[in-house]
Amino acid sequence: MTRVRLFTSKLLVMGIFVVPMESGKDWQILKYRKIEPNKVEFSQEGLSIQVKNSASPVIFPLPSIMKLSAVHITGQIEGDLNLPEEIGQGEKGADDYQIRIGLVIKGDRRLNFVQKAMAADWVVKLFDLAPKDVGVDHILFLNGTRKSDHVGSKREHPASDLIMEQVVWKIPENGGFDLKHEFTANPDVLALWLSSDGDDTRSAYRVRFKKIELHPLESGGVGQAGADDAN
Repeated sequence: MTRVRLFTSKLLVMGIFVVPMESGKDWQILKYRKIEPNKVEFSQEGLSIQVKNSASPVIFPLPSIMKLSAVHITGQIEGDLNLPEEIGQGEKGADDYQIRIGLVIKGDRRLNFVQKAMAADWVVKLFDLAPKDVGVDHILFLNGTRKSDHVGSKREHPASDLIMEQVVWKIPENGGFDLKHEFTANPDVLALWLSSDGDDTRSAYRVRFKKIELHPLESGGVGQAGADDAN
């Protein structure tokens, strides 16, 4: 049995992939240019992201491609966003979310030498997450909001056609969350890309993810590629 299969089997519980968060050894933490990074901590209690006018992605490359049927997350948020009343969440000046669960979707796009030299660091990292002979289509972000009327919205992010967003969850008022999203089109996922941000709204808060579970389409869904991507 290969190392990847051993690693995957240890994290599969009743056919569900439980993302390890007790240490950061299998994670990657990126920094954006000119933006203060979040403070990230791993422990037995889970993954803690401390935001203070800051933003930075936390990435978990999957041991193999997974075709997903659902994502399930639990945790607690302390604090809130300073969203201006006159601007809708997600718009310029209010483009912050406390929960952004990003799924790096398998595709055909690759960077050539010139594109790689000119691309932003996060774009280069995104394409580096794909195995050899595999490309990337986009990051699909599943977002959480405290605004009921914002749930159900979706968009291609104005900053890049590599980013698609769907607001799928309503965060409870007390900040405790136990949220699940089931896919109608089952994406082939290469990596997790978590993003909790407060740089646009000058916000300070903490998100603690107690559990992140990825539900493969079926027991054979781990390590197999498929044709359907979520948009």
